Amino acid sequence: MNQDNIDLNTRKQLLEEEANNGNVDAMVELAQTYAKDNDFNNAEVWWTKAADQGNALAMFNVGWIYDNLKKNLFKARIWYEKAAKLGQADAMHNLAMLYHNDLNNIDEAKKWYEKAIELGSVSSMQNLGYLYDVNLGNPEEGIKWFKKAAELGNTDAMNNMAITYVENNNLDEAVKWYTKAADQGNITAMFNLGNLYREDLKDLEKAKEYYKKAADLGDSSAMLNLGATYEDLKDYKQAEKYYKLAADNGIDDALMNIAIMYEFILKDIEKARYWYIKAAEKNIPAAIFNLGMIYMEQDKEYELARRCYEKAGKLGYVDAYHNLGYIYNKKFKDYEKAIEAYKKAAEAGNDRAMHSIGLIYYTEYKDLEEAAKWFEKAASLGNVSAMYNAGNLYARFLNNPTKGKEWLKKAADNGNSKAMFNLGLLAINDNNKAEASEWLKKGIDEGDDLIELMAKVINEQSGQN
Repeated sequence: MNQDNIDLNTRKQLLEEEANNGNVDAMVELAQTYAKDNDFNNAEVWWTKAADQGNALAMFNVGWIYDNLKKNLFKARIWYEKAAKLGQADAMHNLAMLYHNDLNNIDEAKKWYEKAIELGSVSSMQNLGYLYDVNLGNPEEGIKWFKKAAELGNTDAMNNMAITYVENNNLDEAVKWYTKAADQGNITAMFNLGNLYREDLKDLEKAKEYYKKAADLGDSSAMLNLGATYEDLKDYKQAEKYYKLAADNGIDDALMNIAIMYEFILKDIEKARYWYIKAAEKNIPAAIFNLGMIYMEQDKEYELARRCYEKAGKLGYVDAYHNLGYIYNKKFKDYEKAIEAYKKAAEAGNDRAMHSIGLIYYTEYKDLEEAAKWFEKAASLGNVSAMYNAGNLYARFLNNPTKGKEWLKKAADNGNSKAMFNLGLLAINDNNKAEASEWLKKGIDEGDDLIELMAKVINEQSGQN
């Protein structure tokens, strides 16, 4: 047996004897020995005994167990407060965090952070800065406390001070403090500095440098963004490498990034399909949807596409129901199921689905009132084709030329040349040749050759009359 283990076991036996004889310091040290071995059950027993004897450090540790292991915030607060009232700074800090993050009592949090700061707690300075900046909306006071903590070496404070400078558009100071924190090993600051260089300062080489530092230290989000940066730099081999690393470290969306890169940039549908399938196996709705698009558009495998759209929809990708409706409508000619699917997309505000429902009622069921209702719903959301169809229905078939002209004008104002033509015809019917000429000219200016031809015929007929 290793001599060190013999010594440790002997030491533990001696501590247990002393602890059983009422030695409080031995109780605390014995508990810490158990905690180092991850035996928190026995650690709690001895910390509780020492706490009952008035030991503040033991009270703090019992509070920590209730806070972090047992998730009993009520008992954690009680023990932290007992230790804090005896002057235990770490207990004051953790009590403040409990009030700040879990109990949403900002006044109590502030009070205990300030008490801990009086005893020199640098972490409390950093947290008080965050409280002022985020919770109390006072970035100036926040920066003051961040700076105090930063000057005492707290890298989280440096990082948070940089965030505040970014929010106030002082990017030079943000770079300065992110860099200080990153240079001292703060991974979050490395990642944030990479973001600042990539998104705000447009320096991809610098972004790559800091993302790589964070990625090399195991930050999966940095791996993902490093992949995106290599993609921006058109180094697709390295992009794929870091996307894969991100995926291997738990970021499933990285699989989607690889697939999109292959489909839309490298134009390699088969590799895109491979990575969409990998992402789909992780139940990423957008990947399942895009896989459905490949089945529908590339392979003409409509049943496979239908399954993908249905699954993506059930996983919350609501636009998939529009495509599911399209499959039922155009490929399977099952209009009831098409309407059912379209309505699910429509309920989420998809105007194309609303327009498609209107078209089914118009062309397949000849229910013009229902068609107009759905066209108007889509038109009210800015769908120009629906504006035209609603106007056309009201003007020509539903005996409501006023409403018809209203929707046709909206469609025309959005560049719909067919609406311009129909407005021209309505003006001719009203013997308003000047208005007719104006609308037909607008349609011709939109480059619609058919309108130009029709305008010539109408003008010839008008000349004969």
